[in-house]
Amino acid sequence: MKLMDKLIVNKKVFIFLLTIALIGVITGSIFVLVISRSESNKIISEVNNFINNLNQINYLESFKNVFLTNIFLLIIIWLVGISIIGIPISLFLYFIKCFSLGFTISSFIMAYNVKGILISVTYVFPTQIMNIFVLTYLLIFSLIISFKLLECLIKKQTFNFNFIKGYKKILIVSITIFLISNLYETYIVPILIKLVLQLIK
Repeated sequence: MKLMDKLIVNKKVFIFLLTIALIGVITGSIFVLVISRSESNKIISEVNNFINNLNQINYLESFKNVFLTNIFLLIIIWLVGISIIGIPISLFLYFIKCFSLGFTISSFIMAYNVKGILISVTYVFPTQIMNIFVLTYLLIFSLIISFKLLECLIKKQTFNFNFIKGYKKILIVSITIFLISNLYETYIVPILIKLVLQLIK
């Protein structure tokens, strides 16, 4: 069965991963609310510094940092997919990514209240949602391969590595979408956030 065929029949895996994503976002959001007052003040200070320095962003440097971080995440998940140990590692990285998103959203809201909600919406849509969905699909393929490897090991069967060509295409498509998303996040989102701050004073 081809990888794309496997994706279609693995809706349960997709729902499972979206559940993990939701739990990660909620956990990250709640975490901001339960930390100590000193840590809360530190987060608020960092958010304020970020907002106040929007006019001084080094866009190229910012893009490089965001893109390289995301590409590193994609490649790690892709690589561990062709190993048996890839299942827990992939799920952990996926959860942390979603946790970070929830943490960021709550940090904006905690620092700016109603403005923070609008800033969060501007930050999340469409880039972060797109990133999560791309990561989810890549992870589905990664898990399919890891489970197949585990099954072959248990049954002492020979694993067919002809899937690698298709698996590479999936990585290339994922990187391309992340490239577009990260360009938007770096060059457009700061402008939109500044517009939000100007409109609601």
